Amino acid sequence: MVDANRTIEERLDKIERLLTRGQKQSRRDLGLLAIQANLTDFGMTALLCGACVLVVGGVKIGAELRATAKENMPAWAYNAIWGWAGDFAVAGDLAVDGISSGEYASPIVGKSLQDLVSYQPSHGQSFGPETGNMRSYGPHAGVDFDCRVGGCTGADVASPISGTVSRIHQIGTSANGGSFQLEITGEDWAGKVTHQLVHVDNIKPRLGEYVKAGQVVAKVSPTDTVSTGPHLDWKIQRNGQWENPQKWAAKAMEQNASSSKDTLQDAISLIKNFEGFHPTPYWDYEQYSWGYGTRAPGPSGTIDKAAAEQELVAYLDRNCLPLINPMGLPSNQGSALASLCYNIGPGQFQQSEVFLHASQGDHNSAASAFMNWTKAGGSVLPGLVTRRQREKAVYSGGF
Repeated sequence: MVDANRTIEERLDKIERLLTRGQKQSRRDLGLLAIQANLTDFGMTALLCGACVLVVGGVKIGAELRATAKENMPAWAYNAIWGWAGDFAVAGDLAVDGISSGEYASPIVGKSLQDLVSYQPSHGQSFGPETGNMRSYGPHAGVDFDCRVGGCTGADVASPISGTVSRIHQIGTSANGGSFQLEITGEDWAGKVTHQLVHVDNIKPRLGEYVKAGQVVAKVSPTDTVSTGPHLDWKIQRNGQWENPQKWAAKAMEQNASSSKDTLQDAISLIKNFEGFHPTPYWDYEQYSWGYGTRAPGPSGTIDKAAAEQELVAYLDRNCLPLINPMGLPSNQGSALASLCYNIGPGQFQQSEVFLHASQGDHNSAASAFMNWTKAGGSVLPGLVTRRQREKAVYSGGF
């Protein structure tokens, strides 16, 4: 019989040879802890692959590996390894797990932060710091978002911030016995903060798991028996004090606006690299184009680089960024989506699986779906394959 611990030690030794001296001890410590946990052989392999991701260089970790690891590994081991790996952008089939600060999302999928800022709570409800009166007919520590903004039973609920699931608590007064309060703790422009998403079920992440802003984490459930209908109760707490979610959302929009400038600049660079500069019109499949791929007025004339960039920016501002910015994505994901939108047009982009998965927070599927757009005129074009591979790589981790 093969000595499992010896096999594990051999794997650790191989990985150590690829690590820098400063990284060796922490990775070995995790491996030895896993030995003590008596993990299955596959679970151990997943653990070690998670530990060395990006360090080994060029290693690709499939989404199915992570999913299986989650099922087969103790929560502490899964969170220790994949939480560590999640601080980095993983090139390959896994989308980015880390998200830079300054990018925030609406907790109700399909509705923007602006929709929630403009929402008028029903039944005379008002936000207040009181914690004793938690019903919709009086001052409230949060805001109840009902079906008028999509807070209906079964609606997808997303994390407003990137952070760790810090609490999952079942609500005893739930009409169906399955309503929960999900708490996510992370950081924003003012420091550490906890977001409470109340009256949810079908919770996807586990306690201690890291989630991204905009990632689907639950669904709206049938609400408490004392309430008038299904809704998402959104609360925010910082240093023991309650904050108004609508005011937080307004501030988050300002932060996202700043981030969207980065997305635009990154998208311009990416698109320029693909399109190249053409000072005179050329026939581009179905139209005359010039500059960086914008429509030319006809077969004649010239355009300089400054004017060409202005046309490129105007196209993105008019057609693509209004679809992308409300998702609150980091600039690498936003710029990759903008490049695809620019290439295939906003109509096809909005109907694409890339857009669908990205808007639902399923970034693994969104990255893979880029490769569905490699044909023109029914034939696969090498140039489009190269472009989609590049966009997928950017979406999944960097430039």
